[in-house]
Amino acid sequence: EASRQLGILARNTGNSTQDLKNWGNAFAVAGGSAESFYSTIAQIQARQAAQQSTGVSGWETFLNRLGVGITKVGADGVMRARGDLEVMSDLANSFQRMARESGQPFANSFGLQMGIDQQTMNVLIQGADAIEKFVTEQKKLAQNADQLAQSAERLRAQWVELQKRAEGLAGVLLEKLQPAVQDVFKSMLDWGGQNGPAMIEGGVEGQGVRRE
Repeated sequence: EASRQLGILARNTGNSTQDLKNWGNAFAVAGGSAESFYSTIAQIQARQAAQQSTGVSGWETFLNRLGVGITKVGADGVMRARGDLEVMSDLANSFQRMARESGQPFANSFGLQMGIDQQTMNVLIQGADAIEKFVTEQKKLAQNADQLAQSAERLRAQWVELQKRAEGLAGVLLEKLQPAVQDVFKSMLDWGGQNGPAMIEGGVEGQGVRRE
């Protein structure tokens, strides 16, 4: 269910599931939670869609105070890509600056009034640099995990191939050796037929059994 929801969020925001995972895991490590991060991204995407379609996001007062644009960025008003994750970095820098200027309780309360949950605010208020550090670390971990998975798959494929070759070799050896094995068994049977009665007779006499 969680994977399905993440896939839906990825399609709605235009992000890859791996990017969302990296950011979500980074927020979890930094003191928030991946689920809260996903919820915040979905909320921002909904606000972006509302502003683009109606011209009103419902966050105007908050965004003006923070100096952050969710649909446009920079002095030139460049349009943000749909679901741009960097909006979280911009919000983080603004909340960090607000905390320095007006105190952390004020900045935290301001974010909560916007509808951002407490877990996400715990991370945003640390600033963009801290978030970027955690995201970069998660990207490295994901790459390492992917490399390990690829290595494991290569080893599995090599093992399967080795098993196939061993089975083939065993079949060839059995085919090659079968005539020789049959000859050995035939020789043993012939020898037993020729010498068996004498061996039995000798054994009986050796035990002192009288023959009538």
